[in-house]
Amino acid sequence: ALLRRLGGFHRKAVLALAFSGDGARLVSVGGDDEHCVCVWDWASATRVATDKADKNLISAVVCSPGDLGGGGGFVTVGAKHIRFWTLEPGPAPKLRPRRGTCVVNGARGLTQTLFCAASLPLPAA
Repeated sequence: ALLRRLGGFHRKAVLALAFSGDGARLVSVGGDDEHCVCVWDWASATRVATDKADKNLISAVVCSPGDLGGGGGFVTVGAKHIRFWTLEPGPAPKLRPRRGTCVVNGARGLTQTLFCAASLPLPAA
């Protein structure tokens, strides 16, 4: 059975999806030229925030274990690309990318393409 239809944003393929740690949000990465990202409130089928990600291919997205609105974030990875994102809460939430936080170099010192990412659980308080 169809749970929810999310539409009206990505004009081409959807390349990657990830649920937030609390399950309330869904992050999607589009196959358009700028690989736009969208944070959805999937239960109400509404867009929370969007932004352009990168012209290089993005192959994966992974969310932090917390909720996206409470200081948590997500990571996109791909061709010579790793970007850390946070969602700033408010009446009009905004995505804030941080580029260049991490670079993975291969044996020859060249920036590597990343095909996957993973998240670790938060330590117990």
